[in-house]
Parts: sequence; structure tokens; C-alpha cells
Amino acid sequence: METLLQRKATDPEESLVLQKVDLDNIASHRFENVRGMRRRKIQPKSGGAAAIIHVGRKVKSVFERKKKKFDHTPHEIFVELEELKPAVESGEFQWEETARWIKFEEDVLKSAHRFAKPRVASLTFHSLLELRQGLETACLLLDLEAEGMPLIAEAITNEVGIHHHLQSEEREAILNLLLLKHRHLNEAQG
Repeated sequence: METLLQRKATDPEESLVLQKVDLDNIASHRFENVRGMRRRKIQPKSGGAAAIIHVGRKVKSVFERKKKKFDHTPHEIFVELEELKPAVESGEFQWEETARWIKFEEDVLKSAHRFAKPRVASLTFHSLLELRQGLETACLLLDLEAEGMPLIAEAITNEVGIHHHLQSEEREAILNLLLLKHRHLNEAQG
């Protein structure tokens, strides 16, 4: 048996240098998946449901969240500033686009119904302090996985409600306010 392990587990020169314990360890790891000793795969019965329990595998819980996949590669940012204003035609409130930032700031010219020339926006020190205070006290939702304005608005109202302890009526009022009609400059022309 010892000569069999020495021949198959290692090279002849290596088997002379190694001790018997090491040879047994190498042989057991190399030959432990013996073809005749494998477990047979259990096929589910076609007539009913069958449960298979895999020993040694981690079972995923129903309550475990799937890992979020984020794309952290740099990409262009589009920022849009909208103000809540009453509509001229109906008098109902709606969100109106007043500025946008693609690479530069572009303000809406009310008289011409178009965007002004792009310009580099400058910030005052007071504006930076307000930004800092806002970032310290605001609810930030970075890497939010939501598609569409209704899902984004719902996530915002939930987060604001948790941090600022809002009642359900207040949450619904904020949600309805965020979901009001959004009017962009190109829509105002048509």
C-alpha cells in the first residue's frame, strides 16, 4: 500500500524526501473524489415536488437582500432646477424648469422661452456655508436604485419621514407635492 501511495501521489524523487504522514495527506486529497464513491445526483420526480437538501452549502434566506450593483465609473451629470409655481392656464401648481447644468449653468430666459448662453457658475462663501449646512442636516440618497419619478419621490418621502419624524398625512402631502406635473422649457413652447 505504501509503495502504491508513493508511486501515484508524487514523483519518485519527491516521495523519498517526504514523510509517510505527508504522503498520506497528499494521497487523500488527490484521490478523495473516487468515481465509485461519489453521491448520486437525485432527480426530482415528475409527478410531484421534491426537496433536495445540499449538505455543506449555505442556504440563502428569503429575507437576504441581493447585493446592489453600482456603476462607479465617472459619467456626465445632468442637474435640473425646478420651482413650484402656479400654472398660467389652470392656476394649479406645477414644477417649472428654471435652470439646468450639463457642464455649465444655463438659465431660462422668460422673455425668449429659451436657455441663456452657458456660463461658469460662481459660488459665494455664504453659498458654500449653506451647502455645507444642507449636506450635514439633509437626507442624502446616494446610489438609489429607482427608475422613474414616482419611485424616487416615494424613496425621498420615506427617508424624510424617518429622519424628521413626519406623520403619514404629512408624508402623503409631500409625496403629492413631488408628483405634481413637471413642465420643461421645450414643453412650454409647444
